Amino acid sequence: LARVQLSQAYTGQTVSVGVVLVNGVQYPQGSSLVLLFPKPLSFPQPPGLLSCPSSAVSVSDCIDLNAMDNPRATSALVLSQPSIGCTADYSCVVISLRTLPVPLTPISFNLTGLLLPMEEVAGPLLAQVFSVDSSNITIESTNGGYPLPSIAAAPLVGVFANFSSQLAAATTDVSVSFSLSNPLVAGQSLWLTFPAGYSTATASLEFLQFVSAGGSVVTYAIANLTSPATLQAGQVAYVIPQNASFASGSAVSLKLSGVVNSPTPGPPGNLVISASSYRGLATMRTALTLAALSPARLASASASLSSQQTGARSTLTLAFTSTVDMPSTTQLLLTLPSGFGLCAASGGAGLLSGTVQVGAGGPTFPVTTCPYGTRNCSVPVCGPTSASFSMLQINLTSVPDGTVTLGTAVTFTVTYPAGDPPPPTTLPRGS
Repeated sequence: LARVQLSQAYTGQTVSVGVVLVNGVQYPQGSSLVLLFPKPLSFPQPPGLLSCPSSAVSVSDCIDLNAMDNPRATSALVLSQPSIGCTADYSCVVISLRTLPVPLTPISFNLTGLLLPMEEVAGPLLAQVFSVDSSNITIESTNGGYPLPSIAAAPLVGVFANFSSQLAAATTDVSVSFSLSNPLVAGQSLWLTFPAGYSTATASLEFLQFVSAGGSVVTYAIANLTSPATLQAGQVAYVIPQNASFASGSAVSLKLSGVVNSPTPGPPGNLVISASSYRGLATMRTALTLAALSPARLASASASLSSQQTGARSTLTLAFTSTVDMPSTTQLLLTLPSGFGLCAASGGAGLLSGTVQVGAGGPTFPVTTCPYGTRNCSVPVCGPTSASFSMLQINLTSVPDGTVTLGTAVTFTVTYPAGDPPPPTTLPRGS
């Protein structure tokens, strides 16, 4: 029975390995333990061998062996310094047993110095543990191996992003800064993947700067960089030139202009900042949660009434320039000032009627209007028992998709239905 655990599982990191095993038979003199770690995991230097916990050992080098499904784990052996052997598929560590373990007694120790690969590995990764006699004949082994966790891309350090506008559908400048947790070498690329709804089709890189730990500065403009051939919507990426290499700990800053925010207000999702190898496998990655987007503001908005008398029926004209695309599923909601209403005091027989004109002198379409919250806008809503509505819903179902787009000037008119006007009253003006 064996348990093998890594202190962490991020690309490019040098980690500790916690091992707990229970031998089922008596080992003969001259026996050794053999641990096999699948490549690309490796030991660049002879591994350290630790018995944990110990006051002489830093906590970062030790793994909580008691948490490895074996609370009785104890260091019951005197182990010699391990040696390294290699096969085509495994990095191998051999540990000589100077004191033979008692059968069914847990043994525990830590190895240090295992280097994880620079690219993420989804797995499966299986570590093998064998015991062999002095003739290298296997005494015991882990059947099928012990699964190790997938190797995830190491998180970037100190990630920060600033958007010049937090309005939905707005064009914004994006400034990003972070520090490298692994080296970034020639041929690798930096990626920014924006949440769904963001557009980078018109984005351009203003600068990309690297500052090493020693203070040397390298700055690139877009002309000095290439981009990978295949990008998804909302992605930008830049390949590091062949004559460049940046050590871990280097500070990185960049600025993009011309990014278009998602048209949907609210929390947009994550901005994912990553680095990948020439094979397209991530070496570093961090997902940064973005602040909620505020609704886009209408541009050049104006509103007027055909009558300025209190209590009169009136036609409302509303004009603005759209700052987003408005498909046929769009609903325009108008909240009237206090005291205004959509129904005559003694009832009325008609529907609110309306039109929308697209562009100056452009086509005009009828629109369905009704008090907000009513399920069926095709029946009269004004009658003797009607409530006093103050929020108007205008549906664009009659306007074809693609007619009202970003930058389109539109004019809505809404006419009061037939019926008696409400009684005259004096009210303050509203908006």
